Amino acid sequence: MICNGGYYYDLNKQVGRDIAPQGYPIFVLSCGFSTLITQSKCSTLHPRRMDYQIIYVHKGSLHHIDDNQNEKVLPEGTFLIFKPGEIQNYVMYLEEKPEIYWCHFSGESANNLLTKYNLSKKKEFHSQPDKKFIILFKLMQNALQKKPPHYIELCALYFQELIIIASTKILQENPTVVYPSSYNQVIDFMDNYYFENISLNDLAKIGCTNYKTLTNQFLKFQNTTPMKYLADIRLERSKELLIQTVLQIKEIASAVGYNDPLYFTK
Repeated sequence: MICNGGYYYDLNKQVGRDIAPQGYPIFVLSCGFSTLITQSKCSTLHPRRMDYQIIYVHKGSLHHIDDNQNEKVLPEGTFLIFKPGEIQNYVMYLEEKPEIYWCHFSGESANNLLTKYNLSKKKEFHSQPDKKFIILFKLMQNALQKKPPHYIELCALYFQELIIIASTKILQENPTVVYPSSYNQVIDFMDNYYFENISLNDLAKIGCTNYKTLTNQFLKFQNTTPMKYLADIRLERSKELLIQTVLQIKEIASAVGYNDPLYFTK
């Protein structure tokens, strides 16, 4: 097997590889390329890491094993995304000539970024192959290996470009998905100001619509209500703060928009 990667952390480090430094909206922990040359099979299992991982199947195929041990074959052009706490389990077979690119990432805005570009509700997304994907993976890998000045910020920019381009191509290949401007405005507001005291009526005003229309839009595009969507953002952020900081529960509750720490704990 060939595995060529770039890493933020020391390769000899055994603990904390999946935890990014505090204070970064997006932080790329590692990025690289894997393929098989002579080995007939390679299984990868990361049990419940605290970071995200995105995998792109450049050539051949990848076999994803879910929590129920069901196996699904992912063809060329597929993106596979794992969130913190999920078991990252996949297999490559030599006979299928797989070539995959991968990236482990984290940061305070990681979940918001995936949500904003419609990559948070599913685990797998398919797009037609694009050389830009490979260029961006290689730029991140090279920056992590050589560590030039400001490489952390460069990797964050490359990663965000990758997400934006992937989302754009996926939407272009599925043109039936059209998001109203009112819905997009509310999504952007919640992603950036989730910690504010926000009501459903406030969100409707931000989207220049009424609460019934807004609720129907969220049920259609997110399969949830606006306030439940907001709660999910807050809980995702609070999980990151619980794992990556030493803040007290009441401080985390306040940071994600809950004035009552007892309600937040419940």
